[in-house]
Amino acid sequence: MGYFSNCNFACICTVSWRLGDNFLVIKKELCDIVCPIRKNYCALYKRLLHIRLIGIACVIFMTTLPSNAQYQTLFGEDFESCAIGNLPICNWNVSGSGSRWTTTSGGCAISGLYSLAVGSDANFCEYNVDFGLTDRIAYIQFDATAWHDLTLSFDWKCIGEIGVDYGRVVWSPDGITWSNVTGAQYQNQITTTRDTLVLDPSLENDPSAFIGFRWFDDAANGVFPGFVIDNINIQAEPDTPDVPDPPTSAFPTACDSVIISWGGTPTSPNIIWYWQDSVCGNSTAFSDSSNYSVFATGTYYIAAFNILTGLWSTGCDSISVTVVSPSVANAGAGGASCDLSFAFSATPSIGIGTWSQFFGPGTSSFLNPNSPTDTVTVSTYGAYLFEWTEANGNCVTSDMITVEFFEQPVADANASSVNVYCALSGTIAANPSVGIGTWSQISGPSGGTSAFANANSAFTNVTVDSSGAYGYQWVEVNGACSDTDTVVISFFNPPLADAGPSANVLCDTSFTFAAVLGSGSGVWTQSNGPAPSTIINSTSPNASVNINTTGLYVFLWTTTDSLCTNSDTLVVIFEDPLIADFGTGNTECDLDFTFNATTTIGAGLWTQSSGPFGGISSFALATDPTTTVTVTQPGSYVYTWTETLGTCIDSGSVSVIFTAPVVANAGSDTSISLGNSIDLFGQGGTSYIWSPSLGLSDSLIYNPIASPIVTTTYGLLVIDNSGCFDTDSITITVDVDYNFVVSNIMTPNGDGYNDLWYIDNIEFYPECDVAIYNRYGNLIYSASPYNNEWDGTHSGNNLPDGAYYYVLKCPGTSNVFKGAITIFRRK
Repeated sequence: MGYFSNCNFACICTVSWRLGDNFLVIKKELCDIVCPIRKNYCALYKRLLHIRLIGIACVIFMTTLPSNAQYQTLFGEDFESCAIGNLPICNWNVSGSGSRWTTTSGGCAISGLYSLAVGSDANFCEYNVDFGLTDRIAYIQFDATAWHDLTLSFDWKCIGEIGVDYGRVVWSPDGITWSNVTGAQYQNQITTTRDTLVLDPSLENDPSAFIGFRWFDDAANGVFPGFVIDNINIQAEPDTPDVPDPPTSAFPTACDSVIISWGGTPTSPNIIWYWQDSVCGNSTAFSDSSNYSVFATGTYYIAAFNILTGLWSTGCDSISVTVVSPSVANAGAGGASCDLSFAFSATPSIGIGTWSQFFGPGTSSFLNPNSPTDTVTVSTYGAYLFEWTEANGNCVTSDMITVEFFEQPVADANASSVNVYCALSGTIAANPSVGIGTWSQISGPSGGTSAFANANSAFTNVTVDSSGAYGYQWVEVNGACSDTDTVVISFFNPPLADAGPSANVLCDTSFTFAAVLGSGSGVWTQSNGPAPSTIINSTSPNASVNINTTGLYVFLWTTTDSLCTNSDTLVVIFEDPLIADFGTGNTECDLDFTFNATTTIGAGLWTQSSGPFGGISSFALATDPTTTVTVTQPGSYVYTWTETLGTCIDSGSVSVIFTAPVVANAGSDTSISLGNSIDLFGQGGTSYIWSPSLGLSDSLIYNPIASPIVTTTYGLLVIDNSGCFDTDSITITVDVDYNFVVSNIMTPNGDGYNDLWYIDNIEFYPECDVAIYNRYGNLIYSASPYNNEWDGTHSGNNLPDGAYYYVLKCPGTSNVFKGAITIFRRK
């Protein structure tokens, strides 16, 4: 940021400029150099920078212009140093009359201390009467040699009335003949800036060009004649372009190539920057791009070219770079290893090479990582990516190879101890290690082929189509690694074994076999059955067998030749179809019983097997399995049910116990007064159960005491020792007859005897009223209900010995019970 302060007529000037962290201060003694050209500085900076007025001091906040800015200020004027008076002053001339200076204190002044006023008499742009047409021009000469694309900017204010007074910008090659700048016609009284007006191309490269400001009034009378201008600035582009900014490079030393770049940018579309390669020249053959790639160490130049003038910059700027030749890494070929190590085969070029692991399931150990033919050892099988990196100075290149490490399989085709089968199929077994294994036939009898259930399974079944010895190969493959083992297995057809047809043997305990013998010899054995059997002449196909227990037997006929054994089974069922179902016995509480046997396929008969002395049984129909039998006396009897069918016999027995009938007797019905009891007496058995038990002293004895308070029927269950039973009942009618028993004496002396007046059965009549009087008829006690609690007192005092009288009334009867009570306390 740059600061220009106190730019005034007294030349009190201080300039400071900040460059990075360094400060340059131009003191008072430099003002004599700076101030004489201050009008050019002010004109320039007011056009290009942001300007702020503070009092009469000029503080400029500058946006730094690029050092290679092509468009520059050709002419500038701010009138601040000009003295008051009529023109010509400050090298300005006038055509016509009336143009002069105006100040900030006068009307229509723009900025600074002074401005240029153009018009008839132009007395500070105040009102003035003008007669006739007028034409006033204020102008100045400037040198446009070696400049083109001229543009004009200025501030203005204060034109007379609209449609009458006009202001224009004019130009002239000689100061005599004037032409209007296109579109440059102004009026009205608004202060504004007219910016970037394009001047005529004929002014380009003109050493004596003129610029002027014209006022005219085309009316007979004019008001507010004239206008004010200030801060005039003419910019143009020089014909010869500036030297470009120094080139830059992010990496001036690099491998293979270096990219160099512009240090800035052309500020004009007319300027093109061309790279000149390694010589500063004027060539357009190289790149005009902002970035340029070079491939050799050296110094590279850049020059500027103006497409309008065809002129080159007077010199070049340059940058020096270093390009390093890179190595060419060649890691050789990868591959596979059947262990945990691998020998590399890189091809070295220049520089230093290094092996490293880029990827893999484990870690790697190198014997000499800088050797192109080093051997690496890994910790885990799998696929690894190794990088061979070669460095030549700062230039590094690399190449990669893939190496797969596989565990070496170890084939073992002899996992089974069986290598002879007496059949055309058998199990073939290997001990698997790693990878995928496969069985194949490698030899066999002429025309013999094999079929595997699963050729990739270590344990599988193989079937051949003819007898003989077969050679098999088990191959295990793990990636690029493999191993092989072989085994020989012999298959033979077994000897014929035919045990003959199975059989059912009915009502017999022997059987004769009928086996078929092929080659070799045979033997019969029992393999299953309910009991051991006896085989007679067991090596004969027609041996016989005897049993003692019926049931299902399995016999095995085994034949043997020189190598193989074969067998066949025979099932023989020995059965007795008669299974006597004789039912069950029972205990009868009388002298007859009905059997419950079931007939199968034979004929049956009931007989008495045992019974009490003198006991005789009579069958209604002895051949009927459900007939009825009647005995002559009680006791325990055994009966047998026998079934026969040809020679087959089966039988079974049941036990029947006959007892005399039980007759229960609960006694005859009776009645009692309410509150009384009666003894019951049951008969007929050994065990007794009375019900209900309410009012009974014990419901499980034959003679309980019954004390019902209502009429009750008691049922009696009588059981004898055989479990036979009978029932009976007795009804006891309870009479409500107020059968009271009243005590006529009491001795309330505290000895525990007769201390209370007692009325027997009163508890069954709670509705009755009891009253006691003395001999004078006075009531001394009453209660309802009475609970046998009177102790011979009145109002808490003992009554004297003597006679007292009671009255007992019950609502259920019209009878009144009366009597005397004697109290006698003597001990």
